[in-house]
Amino acid sequence: MVLFNGCTSEPELVDYNITTRNSSNISFVFELYVNGDLFEKAEINPSSSRECSYPSEFFRGFSGCNNNRTKSVDSVVIKFDNGNAYVCSARNLPGTNTECFTDKKLFRADDKTFQKLGETEYLFEIVQLDFENAFELPE
Repeated sequence: MVLFNGCTSEPELVDYNITTRNSSNISFVFELYVNGDLFEKAEINPSSSRECSYPSEFFRGFSGCNNNRTKSVDSVVIKFDNGNAYVCSARNLPGTNTECFTDKKLFRADDKTFQKLGETEYLFEIVQLDFENAFELPE
């Protein structure tokens, strides 16, 4: 007689929080997309912020911001009042991310992008230089 003892354990989930702060002097619209569909849209005024919280085994940047483990946020768009913007995709295919930050990685843990405020608390900050360097998008 052969006995199989299979154990499956649930992953240990931790609640992560990202604060997106606008430290520039111009408002912007912050959009999150899942599979090309708009998931969330928020206007963030100067000196204001928005929160994103999600449970995960590890910090996933903005990918986890839809609280759905089967589908991740795969695009982030930041549009300023002057029409300039950043369009960032988690898919690094040829021709994508040409209008994204060159120094910020939005879909994974990155010390240059997310300032760690606590064990599970992170800050993503848009500063005046980000506004000045944003891309002029075609109409």
